[in-house]
Amino acid sequence: LSLHHVEAERERCERWKCEAWNNEAQAMRHLFMRNYHLRALQAILRWLRWSHRWAPSQADRKEEFSAYTAGYERTRRAQQLRRLPSPVQACSIVHPDGPLQSSEQFQPADLEDERQLLADLWTCLRRGELSKGLKLCAESGQAWRTALLQGMMPFAKADNVSYDITEAAGPDEETEEMLALMKEEHTDWTEFGQPKHYSHGNPWRKLWKEQCFDSAVRNLQSGSTMDLCELSIYGFCSGNYDALMPYCGTFWADRCWGELHCIKEWLVERLLEDGHAWRGEASLCEIDEDPDERDIRSRKLCGRLDARLSPDLGRAVAEEVQQALSRVFPRTSGDAYWEVPESVSEQFSLLQALLIESAWIPQSGQAALDLLRSWLQGGRAPFLVKQFASYFARQKEMLQVPRSIAAVQETQDACDPQVDDIIWEHVQELILAASGAHWQEQCLHGKAVEIILEHCAVLQPELRREAFAELLLRVGSVGADA
Repeated sequence: LSLHHVEAERERCERWKCEAWNNEAQAMRHLFMRNYHLRALQAILRWLRWSHRWAPSQADRKEEFSAYTAGYERTRRAQQLRRLPSPVQACSIVHPDGPLQSSEQFQPADLEDERQLLADLWTCLRRGELSKGLKLCAESGQAWRTALLQGMMPFAKADNVSYDITEAAGPDEETEEMLALMKEEHTDWTEFGQPKHYSHGNPWRKLWKEQCFDSAVRNLQSGSTMDLCELSIYGFCSGNYDALMPYCGTFWADRCWGELHCIKEWLVERLLEDGHAWRGEASLCEIDEDPDERDIRSRKLCGRLDARLSPDLGRAVAEEVQQALSRVFPRTSGDAYWEVPESVSEQFSLLQALLIESAWIPQSGQAALDLLRSWLQGGRAPFLVKQFASYFARQKEMLQVPRSIAAVQETQDACDPQVDDIIWEHVQELILAASGAHWQEQCLHGKAVEIILEHCAVLQPELRREAFAELLLRVGSVGADA
């Protein structure tokens, strides 16, 4: 659904015309319109952020974070009492880098509050809740950290912040609203839907990002006292893979998010670097620098997608995604696909990995369908499994990679997957449910017939007629009024 939604966004934005780039926000909108790889990464990351927020493991977690103050107030007061009558000089350690430079002089409770703030901030970034993260820092006594994070926002003119998008309407309006809300609440600096109270961005964003990268590199060295969570936040801001991944844990979805976030960061910087033809005469970043400095910054921020390492950007992105998923969900053989694990949870994780990979590798979409078929074998699959399989099969067009993407693969072109057998399983379940003892309520007053026809619409004509005939034969055959 997320992949479908970003493509629908692009179609609704067709009337937006791009002129020569004069700021990064405008450039980001143009890249969204023109680059499939960026849209696919944004859609998948959006889904990974949303699924983290609403995962069963988060069900018992409170929506609002606990109240605490991370402004080092206890340390400040202790220093003032200890060194009267010069309280100003006594509090010289109380600054943003104080805990890194002189942690022994801070009250343990202050350090614990800061660790809790960093953990909660990380959760906000992981979920794409940028506005909540900025507000959390400001209200917890670390407004300087709010200002730090605002440095990631691309610069935009006052009258050039959002698209002029045609409103969506039709039978999928509820789904469109849900996906639009997902985008608004689980966003990213690279998306044109910006957090509320968005300022007009940072004209020196690239310089800010390079400083975050350098801070992460320094604190990756032995002897650093920086908390691992804070280090990962610098990795998040700069796309520094080595700094981000250690805090992503072992759960496959968290690691997948970290891997794809870095690829997305590298891709954005590479596309901005390659957009010479659209820049006009003005620079997107107000930095007075020589070519050598710009070259060094590009190597840092473009990562493994740097032009010197990956001249063919489309192929490089597809390979990076495939390698990232192999690290997250290791393959157990040299085959093209993963072997199906035994546990149910791992099988569902495998399906999710295949769905992600199918955005670039056509055969993975077919492998996902094959996995669903294996679940349906024997006719004993639960109703929810059949329902999920059918809804997924109906979105089969999402499995087909555009020709421009398939062309970079040394594989056969994506073919139209045959999904009648998968959908037919669910249609039969729906017919049985609709023709039971309460068929009048289900069919005449409810939406049972509409739901059945919705699934039948993608079946071959013969199966469609068979389903309709079976429904007519079964309706009214059981119950008191049979």
